[in-house]
Amino acid sequence: MAFFGLWHLWHLMPPPVPRRHRTSRIFIFGCAAGCLGLVLAFILGLTLVVLAALDLRPFEPKLSRGAAPVPGEFVGTWRAVDDPRSTITIRPDGKGDCNIYHGSDDYQLTGARVRYDDVHRFLSLKYSILGPSWHVDEPPHPAGAGAEMRLNGRVYRKVGPATQPPPGKAWI
Repeated sequence: MAFFGLWHLWHLMPPPVPRRHRTSRIFIFGCAAGCLGLVLAFILGLTLVVLAALDLRPFEPKLSRGAAPVPGEFVGTWRAVDDPRSTITIRPDGKGDCNIYHGSDDYQLTGARVRYDDVHRFLSLKYSILGPSWHVDEPPHPAGAGAEMRLNGRVYRKVGPATQPPPGKAWI
């Protein structure tokens, strides 16, 4: 009789819970490796973007063998005739500095890359894409006691040789 009583309670008990499938360790390892790969790819991509933006290796512009970044006649320190505070210094190594005061186009750069495009007659002093460019209306030519050039309609006179910038941080 006792057996019959247990049989009677059997149908009131909840059904057995299905067995849980264990998550495969290979599946967990695959997800972790995939996430790690995405993070590393993001960091690598971000690093390459920063290097390209700053014109650092391997994205640094290459000059043809024996070519100078700027012609020799541009090398030196130039001062604007209309505002003596405005100066452009171009060094033979292709680096330069500028302190330009001209309305809303004020620039102060130290150690930026200087390039001259003789086809379009543009002189630029930039950190990657940041910095001024000028159209060379008149390239450097003798005038009076020295040399002068005209950039975007503004006359600059050569006041001396190119000098090294003072030690410190480069800033924009």
